[in-house]
Amino acid sequence: GVTGAREIGVNVARSAAIPFKLDNYLSFQVACALIRQQLAAALADHGASAELSGHLELFPDERVTFYVNCHPCPESGLPAGVSPGSPAELLDAVRSVTQRLDAIPVTESAVRAARATLLKDLENRYAAPETLMEDVLVRYSEGKDLVSDYKAAVQRVSVAGVREMLELLSEGGEVEYTIQ
Repeated sequence: GVTGAREIGVNVARSAAIPFKLDNYLSFQVACALIRQQLAAALADHGASAELSGHLELFPDERVTFYVNCHPCPESGLPAGVSPGSPAELLDAVRSVTQRLDAIPVTESAVRAARATLLKDLENRYAAPETLMEDVLVRYSEGKDLVSDYKAAVQRVSVAGVREMLELLSEGGEVEYTIQ
């Protein structure tokens, strides 16, 4: 929500140094889908919503980072008995997920569903010539291939790979701040 000219809420970033391979990046994207589900559950009773985005960073070192932006919902849009949480309550709820990433349940059915969604997202992404060209430029200028054989790479994402990604992220660095 907005108070005066300020947006109240919570922002969290978590990052881990992970050598770039397409399989690692796709496992990270599936891990982000599972984290999103956990955040939605953790925030449901606090009258808040969260957006999570996952990014591959190549410079100055190879790493993956996810960003959580969480804001209270307008009270008029919440179910009876639920009111918007304070920034401190929202931070506690977000921490209940980000500080136990290695404990997130990773099942074959959850990974299968996230792979299907990821494949559709990538197909939509590569349907746009601009984004395909961006990834091809990265391939030829940086030697990081996000394009070739991506459909087979999505199918290779496994429970073990997603668990490993969540474990590496749980050991990574985190920055968090609140706006009150």
